[in-house]
Amino acid sequence: GSIFFTAERYAAVDLIKQGNPHPIRFVVRKPSTSYIKNIFYITFNTSVWVASVVVLAISAAVVIVILNWEAKNKERVKQNKYSMSDVTLIALEAVCQQGTATEPQSFAGRILALILFGAFMFIYVSYSANIVVLLQSTTKINDIQELLESRIEAGGCQIHYMKNYFESVRKGPLRKLYLEKIYPDQYFPVEVGMKKVQDGNFAFHISLQTAYEYILQHFTNHEICGLQELPGYIEENLGYIAVPKHSPYKDLFKVASVLILRVDEFGLQRRTNLRILMQPKCFSHSATFKSIGFYDCDKVLWIWVFGTILSLVIFLVEFLLKKLTQKIATKKARDQNRKRLVLSNDGQIHYLM
Repeated sequence: GSIFFTAERYAAVDLIKQGNPHPIRFVVRKPSTSYIKNIFYITFNTSVWVASVVVLAISAAVVIVILNWEAKNKERVKQNKYSMSDVTLIALEAVCQQGTATEPQSFAGRILALILFGAFMFIYVSYSANIVVLLQSTTKINDIQELLESRIEAGGCQIHYMKNYFESVRKGPLRKLYLEKIYPDQYFPVEVGMKKVQDGNFAFHISLQTAYEYILQHFTNHEICGLQELPGYIEENLGYIAVPKHSPYKDLFKVASVLILRVDEFGLQRRTNLRILMQPKCFSHSATFKSIGFYDCDKVLWIWVFGTILSLVIFLVEFLLKKLTQKIATKKARDQNRKRLVLSNDGQIHYLM
């Protein structure tokens, strides 16, 4: 067999000839877009978000002016005055297309309501459609830095030399990846590691020849189409035929290597490599249904959780303030009543008006 070149081995052996290609890389299924990015934000670009907020703010300002004018000059109104919180609620009702209980009485108010709800109806439909598409889409990881920053787990094949190559890298994203996601015990047998790759959201550092054999036997066409490779920890992908220094077999191997080079020159070695290292092919990118997981909508659930907690806190503060206000008012009224009570000379209590 062949060995991989390192500075320590170079001091002890002589390298005769490069062996067969033996690439070792990260194999990972392309993660869903929702697992890598915030799909609830990237649905629109920044300019659309800014334009929507500006339109909403201007509409809310005009709404509060019209509604307060109606409260003073119209008869059939539900409130005497509209505050900023009332207008904010109306604006959110328009954004979420939930309708509103506030009915403008003037023609100006009704035209504004029609335009506001109509404009945000198209925005709402576009946003919802993009969310559905993004939930079923995948995103390619471009480099190791993106793999490091993502929530995807990583591991290495459980082979004795794998850990040595992990620890040989002293800086850069590969070093951080090893320390944060692989060290100390993220090493798996081939079957376990490739099964985790098949399940998704896991990058496995493995020999491609071994990985391809497992993929061809156990992966479906849809899963093969979603695979990608990332550079690994071994920069030189070729092994070497080596002998110990000062070995008497060195000259014999040199003579034999001349004949072995003829095999390379005639292309026989390349033909054999292509047969052994057979890369799985994607025959068709057929659309398949993907069920939605918790991580796809966790941000919405967290908004609901924090919103519920915030509303409970505000309710508690309002309740305590009301109790405190009532207690102060009761005490103040009691003190005023005491000041009006006067004790007469005959021992009777008189109430001063």
